[in-house]
Amino acid sequence: MKILKRIANFLGFEKNSSYVKRSLTLANIRSTIFMGAIIAILEIFFIIENIATHPTSTFEQTYYYTTNYWIMLLNGLATILFACLFLYGDKFKSKILDWASIIISLLSFSFCFITFFKFYNLNISDYVFSNIFFIGLFAVSALSSFIILLSLIYRYFKGTIPFWTVKVVVVLFAMTCLIFGMRATYLDRLRIDYTKPRYTEMIPFLTMTLYVACLLVWRPILSLSINAAIAVSYYYIMQHAAPLSDANAYNYLTYFVSLSMVSATTYLLRLRQAKEEEQLIYYANFDELTGTHSFGYFLAEVKEHMNDEKPLGSQMVFLFINVSNFKNFNDQRGFIKGNECLKRIGELVALYFGDNMSSRQSDDHFVAYTSKDNLIDRIDRFNKDVAEIDTEISLTTKIGLYESKKENEEPRRCVDKARYACSYLGSDLNQSVMEYDDFMDKNFRLMQYVIHNIDKACKNGWVRPFYQPVVWAKDEKLCGVEALARWIDPEKGFLSPASFVPTLEKTKLVYKLDACILECVCRDIRKSLNENKPIVPVSINFSRLDFELMDAVNILEELVAKYRVPKSYLHVEITESALVDDMGILTKAVTELKSKGYALWLDDFGSGYSSLNVLKDYNFDVLKIDMKFLSGFERNPKAKTLIESIIDMAEKIGMKTLTEGVETANEKDFLNEAGCGRLQGYFFGKPLSYEDLYDRINKKELIVSKDNLVD
Repeated sequence: MKILKRIANFLGFEKNSSYVKRSLTLANIRSTIFMGAIIAILEIFFIIENIATHPTSTFEQTYYYTTNYWIMLLNGLATILFACLFLYGDKFKSKILDWASIIISLLSFSFCFITFFKFYNLNISDYVFSNIFFIGLFAVSALSSFIILLSLIYRYFKGTIPFWTVKVVVVLFAMTCLIFGMRATYLDRLRIDYTKPRYTEMIPFLTMTLYVACLLVWRPILSLSINAAIAVSYYYIMQHAAPLSDANAYNYLTYFVSLSMVSATTYLLRLRQAKEEEQLIYYANFDELTGTHSFGYFLAEVKEHMNDEKPLGSQMVFLFINVSNFKNFNDQRGFIKGNECLKRIGELVALYFGDNMSSRQSDDHFVAYTSKDNLIDRIDRFNKDVAEIDTEISLTTKIGLYESKKENEEPRRCVDKARYACSYLGSDLNQSVMEYDDFMDKNFRLMQYVIHNIDKACKNGWVRPFYQPVVWAKDEKLCGVEALARWIDPEKGFLSPASFVPTLEKTKLVYKLDACILECVCRDIRKSLNENKPIVPVSINFSRLDFELMDAVNILEELVAKYRVPKSYLHVEITESALVDDMGILTKAVTELKSKGYALWLDDFGSGYSSLNVLKDYNFDVLKIDMKFLSGFERNPKAKTLIESIIDMAEKIGMKTLTEGVETANEKDFLNEAGCGRLQGYFFGKPLSYEDLYDRINKKELIVSKDNLVD
């Protein structure tokens, strides 16, 4: 059965999609342009040759002897222009192609009509096939030109060319070529002088069949049938004119078998290309996993609706749908079931919010552009159906809404706003829908400003380090500072770190900020060294993304070398959460930093990710206790016990301690008594600019300690 199926597919019995059919036809139309161009050039050559070889001929004689060439030339040009107009007419605003097509097709039709009746009596002979070829050549060419003219009239009124007319014109042009080749060869055979060897009398016919069979390709079964019919019928006709020799007959047969195989192979190649193109288009318009429309298709459809002359406007709203608990579903049910789940959710999104204007954006996120009519009711029913996908694992959704009220607003930006609204829902189980409002709009605009201006801010010095003092607990003398990023914008003013750091982390641009701060710190230290100012070590923060998105270690090494900064002046802080469950790039980076002589600080210990494995597996110099441990310090005796235990544990494993977030004298005194070495917090000073830091040092408000400084 497989063999039979393969044979059937080879012969073209396989059912093709409408796209593949159209693609194959378009390939034939493009081939027709190529074939028509070759034939037009040849006919011009033959006309010129005929005139040159008969210089004494009258106009009427020249006209008579070049009639066939003129028919092929005009018909070829008319077909070329018509095919070009169909394929490329909409891309050109000029009417030159339209008028050229009208004029040439009109000339072709008129020439066929007038010439046929003028020379009809001269061409009628006793040979029936010669008469058939003569009449057929004029009739088919005239019919082709007439259909072209009708199609152009239709285009003038309707603005388009019917697809079927182009297909018919292509077939008629192929028939014109075949009839021309048959007639020329047939007449040559009638005039053969058999006393002399001659092998070229069939060239016109064979050339035309080659053009038609190789450039105009149909299903192999159809091509084989046409080729067989042409070969057999014309062999019969030629035998009546002048019999072929056995050798030429065998060559004739071999030619048509080879031609049929080439035609079939060309078809199969075009078929495969068309299917591949169709698949690419499918992937561009549809999501492979869920079968819903792709995000790109969604954006295009929405934009078309938003730009409509009578837009639905305020009656439409963007939805961003986040499926909650899907990761848990995937983990418990497996990826196959997870994919089936996403497919089902995609179907529900299309069902409740519209097929053409809904899509899976990524992962378990879906988007839709839908009417506000009964929206809450539809959302409730949608959520109910989502929950019923699996009765054991609770699947819910968080939905952000955005209603565009601006003219020509980009759909992608609208989706971003709906997504932003969705992010405000967080983990609140009592609320599943959030609409974008003015407060969100202000924050969203700031977020977009940060994303689009981080490079400019770093380049122009809008981003700079502020230094928060770190003091010894025993004498409160300055033993270091922590470099914290601040953004002082010429347009927005002073930006809080909370307004730009989370955005940069979310968009994976934070490495640009950290690289900028690192260079500024190195530059400030070099400036202090050059000016013989008192120096304190600076701790700089590295996030997990810094090691993933840039070569943090090499960048640090390059900047240290560039500004000639002693490594003992730089303390590298790595957040504890970045190291939890890490077995790759961070492990290597931490080891490399330690081997190159940098002091390593473990930042934010106790911030919610604490793992004793981090203390066991990594060799840090300083343990930085998170300020959350001091929250409710005076009211909660457990806080004291925990802090004392952490300090004692750190000392036993060879780590120094620093506690941040110190705000009161009681906290300071307790930490000193508990044995914490370094303290940091607003009690000792807020983050300061480089100038303000040294202003306080010069005023003796901050006393620089002599301990742990490089001479």
